Amino acid sequence: MKLTRCNLSFSLTAVVISAAAYAQTATDVPKTHWASSAVADVVSHGVMPVSGGKFEGDRPVTRTELTVTLAKFARSLEKGAWPKIDGKPVKSHEMGASDAARPVTRYELAALISRIAGLIVKGLPSATGKTFNGSEALPDRPKITVPKADPAYESVAYLVKNRMAFGASVALRPGPAKVTPKETSDAIAIMIAGLNDRLTDELQNKEDPGSPPKHKD
Repeated sequence: MKLTRCNLSFSLTAVVISAAAYAQTATDVPKTHWASSAVADVVSHGVMPVSGGKFEGDRPVTRTELTVTLAKFARSLEKGAWPKIDGKPVKSHEMGASDAARPVTRYELAALISRIAGLIVKGLPSATGKTFNGSEALPDRPKITVPKADPAYESVAYLVKNRMAFGASVALRPGPAKVTPKETSDAIAIMIAGLNDRLTDELQNKEDPGSPPKHKD
């Protein structure tokens, strides 16, 4: 294609707009806040948005928001957009009934994503563009019951198509309900399992190769 002043201007404009979308900063998150670096991570990777310069980290996460976030997170992981990091052991913490039932905040979701992203990328193979056979260990794709007009429909469709939402994942049932820590961790674990299956083709995932050859005496 011949490069003209017109399409060059259009291309530069597109680049500027794209860069601006990922260069947003959350003006309501002080640099001294415990989640400030995590917020910067998820915003810069386009996983969680900033609206009008506000991150609103104390706001509870809804099922719709978690579903959209999971789809964006999965895409960023597949692209290898996050730097790989080595895992460090953490102390186990058993949540009480009140902790397990309370809603997850945007700060907490950002911190969780920021912490596990590099570990996930390190454990995943690089995307090759090859289509692999789906593992029989994962359930079949569930039926999408979300109407197409729903703001989370495209995210649900993407997750279901790639077997990243099944079973008890709340990503199959977006809506205004607030998500709990268990619902969040379950949905993320299911997404990771589906993403790993999408990028790998272990022996048990392949089509039946038939009986092994007989050895001659």
